[in-house]
Amino acid sequence: MKRLDPGNVMLAIALLLGAATRLVGLTSGSVYVDEVHTLRVAGTTLPNMIAQLAANDYHPPLFYAIAHALLGLHLQPEAYRYFTAPLALVTIAATWAIARRLLGSTPAGIAALVIAIDPTAIMWDRIFRMYVVLDALVALSWWLLITAESSSGARRTWLWIAFAVCAIMQPYIHYIGILNVACQTAYGLWRLRTAWPAAASAIASALAFLWWLPYAVRQIPGGGLVAGTAALPVEWWTIARDAVLEGAPLAWIQSPGFDIIVTIIVVAMSIWAALTARRTILLFWLLLAALQIVLSLVSGKFLAAPRYLLPILPVFAMGVGQVVDRHLLLPKVRLAPFAVGGLILALLGYCATNVLFDPLYQFPDWNIVASIFAQHAQPADEIIVDQGYDEEALGSAFGGRRINPVGSNSLESMIEYVHEDREARIWYIENQYYFVDPNRKVLSALESTRPKLGEWLEPRVELSNRVYVVLFGPAWAPVHIRER
Repeated sequence: MKRLDPGNVMLAIALLLGAATRLVGLTSGSVYVDEVHTLRVAGTTLPNMIAQLAANDYHPPLFYAIAHALLGLHLQPEAYRYFTAPLALVTIAATWAIARRLLGSTPAGIAALVIAIDPTAIMWDRIFRMYVVLDALVALSWWLLITAESSSGARRTWLWIAFAVCAIMQPYIHYIGILNVACQTAYGLWRLRTAWPAAASAIASALAFLWWLPYAVRQIPGGGLVAGTAALPVEWWTIARDAVLEGAPLAWIQSPGFDIIVTIIVVAMSIWAALTARRTILLFWLLLAALQIVLSLVSGKFLAAPRYLLPILPVFAMGVGQVVDRHLLLPKVRLAPFAVGGLILALLGYCATNVLFDPLYQFPDWNIVASIFAQHAQPADEIIVDQGYDEEALGSAFGGRRINPVGSNSLESMIEYVHEDREARIWYIENQYYFVDPNRKVLSALESTRPKLGEWLEPRVELSNRVYVVLFGPAWAPVHIRER
């Protein structure tokens, strides 16, 4: 009887786990604000969509164009996730195929399992955005590169054509794709004799991008502000944990040194993978993260947000596979692969269960906010939201009432409005306030002039996912209710 290849078995398990963690209960969560924004922009005409992206967005147009086409199916907003979430399986399979070729069967199987149950990847793969598409394109393009390089004849030609298509698509899906194409170009120049088409594909990618370049230039001033502001400084020691270990228990996160330990492990394993596979693509693939960090420091635009680092997750996964396969940590212990590998996979799996099942580690549930509003709102109520996407997320729940996004007005005008409109009850809906009102001046103005009739907090570990809702009464009216 032919002995089963453990790497193949682990790949099969990884694909099953990847499908389960990405697809089971996929539509149960409320629409994330970025998803609603995507669907709103994509729902207009193509010329208007391009104009909106250039004026008010910071991403290239291809994903929005794809969403525009899919909207013709007239599905529920959450259902569009089924078109992107399965692409995580492409990332898993491509990671396995690359690792098998470069490192061997067992490291490949372990790497596939890491991608399948990594909690950060699960969290971002389950929403209808361009991140899972970029991750799949990056992993697939690196596989195409090394496979085409070692192929011949018609197969080599078709593989390089497919690689060129990936090179053209990546910058149009997400701007991080430009950096990945640059890394692949560097590899193509280094291996010029066999991999020169990688550099040629970069030229094709650059030429194709010329059409969008003027629009991209218009986006630059407002782009890259996911962190790095005075109100939301970059916490470099938390990036590795957020990029690999989303869903880590709050007690761990608050423990001194936890983030530093995670950072050291993630960086060390990624570098180990690149060094043990010398003269391969892994060092150039890892260069992508280095470019993101360096450009963030130089430009003032934060290009190393955890979700932007997910395209290099396969390198870390291969590092885990190599460390386990080579008994690096426990060289004299026969069961070292099971002990070390099992511990890492158990850790990732435990955090993944938090991401999948515990609301404390998930995105906001806007259905709860809409329910609160529906139960307590009155026809004359007015609403203040501190970011425009909140208005989109709640949609018809506002029932046509007057809405005042803080980000669409100056803080001074918002505070004047609070002081002048003394008779109306005002709902204050706070989420990611630090972008438009870092000192919470609007909330302070409300609290200093009006009673709280109701107060609700949707707690989350991540500040960006917390939602705070307050119902304020008319100026100096008596307090009627107070809830949490």
